[in-house]
Amino acid sequence: MNEKHKKWFKLGRYWLGYGLFAILVGYSIIKAPDELWHLQPIWLLATLFFIGLMLVVELAQFFVFLHHYQRPWRADLLTPLRITTRKSILNATLPAQSGTLLLLRMVTDTYQLAWHDYIRFIVVATILMLFISVLAVAGLVLDTAVFIALLAVVVSISLWARRFSDRSHYGDSFLLLLTGSGVYLCRVLIFWTILRATGTAVRFVDASYFAIITNTLAQFPITPGNIGVREALFGLLSPYLTLPSSVGVLVGAIFQVLRIALYAIIMAASDFIYNRRRSQAQSARPADHAAPD
Repeated sequence: MNEKHKKWFKLGRYWLGYGLFAILVGYSIIKAPDELWHLQPIWLLATLFFIGLMLVVELAQFFVFLHHYQRPWRADLLTPLRITTRKSILNATLPAQSGTLLLLRMVTDTYQLAWHDYIRFIVVATILMLFISVLAVAGLVLDTAVFIALLAVVVSISLWARRFSDRSHYGDSFLLLLTGSGVYLCRVLIFWTILRATGTAVRFVDASYFAIITNTLAQFPITPGNIGVREALFGLLSPYLTLPSSVGVLVGAIFQVLRIALYAIIMAASDFIYNRRRSQAQSARPADHAAPD
């Protein structure tokens, strides 16, 4: 595929995602039950809390990467926060994994690491996130005792793999499974609280279906942030949970809007603090040099 075809392919994915999103959301707004619009603020606040908690867990995942290469991060939490929020917002809105490309540049510039170091980490993290989706499905279909036994085996293997942490990211499997499971659990809670905010009576287990779809799609972006695709799958899933398809579509749309909005606010705040600290440090330097005179 030459450069021209690649460009058209990227643009096609971009417009497909946003076009599908606009059509599905527009149709769902017309078809949605009236009760859906009586959103309960307390549940939306809970949704925002769990979205923020998901960002914290995503940061912890990035810290695992920095710790593997013995890069300091405790003294400067703003830089990882700025990197993570930028990556998430760009990946959710622009084509070609723009956020990951930006992250690669910021990681190499800030922490003096080769770009392929982070690529290897992404590959391992992606495999483990997909495995978490498989475990989540297994938890829905297996008996409780069998599932607990399966979890025990997985934890044992990941702990055993820690002996190889100095040679491979698979040695970080236990920590990546913990953070990945945290991201998945946050997604379950996010969708459960969104559904509760719409006045929809759903079980916690029902929300896990939405989280499994989101967790799996996140590893294979079809459109920017899987916008449109996620809403279409949510709409197809909803009737199996005795929900109108319009509700599923709008749940995906609410998740997209709230997540981007909160991440953008946090990114802007962290940028403001970072730039203010840097300007203060720069203004203090002349005074430091002048002091001995």
